[in-house]
Amino acid sequence: MSNSELILSIRNLTVKYRSRRGYVNALRNINLDIYRNEAIGIVGESGSGKTTLALAIIRQLPNNARIVSGSIIFYNDGNKVDLLTMNYNEFRHYLWEKIAFVPQGAMNSLNPVLKIRDHFIETVKAHNPDASKEEIVRKAREVLKITLLDPDRVLNSYPHQLSGGMKQRVMISLALILNPAVIIMDEPTSSLDVVSQKIILQNLKDIMRMFNVTMIIITHDMGVVAEVANRVVVMYAGKIMEVGDVESIFYNPLHPYTQGLLKAVPKLRGETELYSIPGEPPDLVNPPSGCSFHPRCPFAMDMCTINEPSLKEVNKGHLVACFKYET
Repeated sequence: MSNSELILSIRNLTVKYRSRRGYVNALRNINLDIYRNEAIGIVGESGSGKTTLALAIIRQLPNNARIVSGSIIFYNDGNKVDLLTMNYNEFRHYLWEKIAFVPQGAMNSLNPVLKIRDHFIETVKAHNPDASKEEIVRKAREVLKITLLDPDRVLNSYPHQLSGGMKQRVMISLALILNPAVIIMDEPTSSLDVVSQKIILQNLKDIMRMFNVTMIIITHDMGVVAEVANRVVVMYAGKIMEVGDVESIFYNPLHPYTQGLLKAVPKLRGETELYSIPGEPPDLVNPPSGCSFHPRCPFAMDMCTINEPSLKEVNKGHLVACFKYET
């Protein structure tokens, strides 16, 4: 990392969901450091825990969720606070001011009976009641231009008058309006056409450069990660399997699960036969013993069925949880 200044440090985070069948082990002992001004991509199959991790950071987990253990330390202006234990009224000021969130299906998160102008005004006034509407609209015009939207048209429109890609960029603009230090984006390009996806991905790179913001991008699309991220976290069954810079993950993946994910991406040239990882993700009410991936792993050994590998650094900044690399 060119900048090793921590902004978020997640330690021993375990989250469970209550269900009729028992407790779903959504996150299991997650440890992750996130640095200032980086774009970190969190990838994995559906149900791997990506969105749960994001919702835990912003304390928006559903009512049937329980944080069993762990801490999420946020570093801000020389101070550090545990987001999970701080008073919720105080945390509300961190949310959006310090850490903004663009949810999955963000285009459906806008109030259909409010003009876009009013969304910006309500967002800012919730944190700064004394802000003038004129100043809020002026700032809104600036961020809309950065996301390549026409402020004159967009501010006076209702959500239904905008395309899906435009609404997605409005949500990104709303996330930027209070200059947060961290923006979490959950599937920012899902359900969009390829042209809108390309515009948004280019926007994200420009936004990072202009706002000096840390981005956490949650996605199952490896192309999005390759386009935007500096570093990649690979999750499976509520665990982190591999962490590394984007070049290491794409050109030298170590974990068999990461290797399988990359082989499943269609190639424009060369191989034409599509690969799929055999089997199914495990039942997180009763996860398998040992390594969660061992029932689907082509390299599984006896020890993999009994013991759980820990996340260890194999090369500088490249960590993997796999017994293949134990010394």
